[in-house]
Amino acid sequence: MSSWDFRKEGTNPSSGTDAVAGLKAGYQPYAEADHLQSKRNVIATNIGWVRRQNKTTDGNARTIDEPLVPAVPGSGNGNSTGYANSTYLGFPDIAQVYLANSTVDYFASSQLSGITSNTTTNVYVVFNEPVAHAGGAGGLKLDLTTVSGGKPAPGIVNATSTAVSTDIINANNTVVFSFVDLPNGVYKVGAQAVTNATSTAVNLYSLNTGGESANLVITGAVSNTLGQFTVSVTP
Repeated sequence: MSSWDFRKEGTNPSSGTDAVAGLKAGYQPYAEADHLQSKRNVIATNIGWVRRQNKTTDGNARTIDEPLVPAVPGSGNGNSTGYANSTYLGFPDIAQVYLANSTVDYFASSQLSGITSNTTTNVYVVFNEPVAHAGGAGGLKLDLTTVSGGKPAPGIVNATSTAVSTDIINANNTVVFSFVDLPNGVYKVGAQAVTNATSTAVNLYSLNTGGESANLVITGAVSNTLGQFTVSVTP
């Protein structure tokens, strides 16, 4: 059975006990077979599932969209907006969460041991559609759960919230959160709804036609695909 689809996230099991559910979250196809990292920059657009690369060459920015599953609905069924609309995929869903810093591209073992003091570690929240902050929208806050050791984990806030977002990377689909020097211990990005960090309302929306508001829920399946991570900071 294919791992990709054009159905809403609610049709996919969200239980953290189902490992397959975490790998299928967002219904994106793999750019490389069974390689979860290859789905980071795969998004739904009006032409189907594409692998998007944003590059800068000689000072010129360009976007390269590689169709992986080119498809549109039949006539009269949202054909002009493709499957990335309210009838099919619906709003942008969170498909993956991963950790990285300036020296490690991806903590495959979910271990942050041996990092030095004053090191910024990023938590990347990946959506299955390109997203942006509406002008004047509030910032986002992600909560960490302390599994053992350390102290109660603080909420971490994404860097900015502006109409032109420098904190949304990859295929315009990945919101960046960060923390510096958490107390040594074991932590987890648990199942939760990402909330607003200020009194100003959050408005993260799809860049696809229709502009649906993003679903800010991290399911148990997505949470458990990342799993627990250990912070062990050296002086």
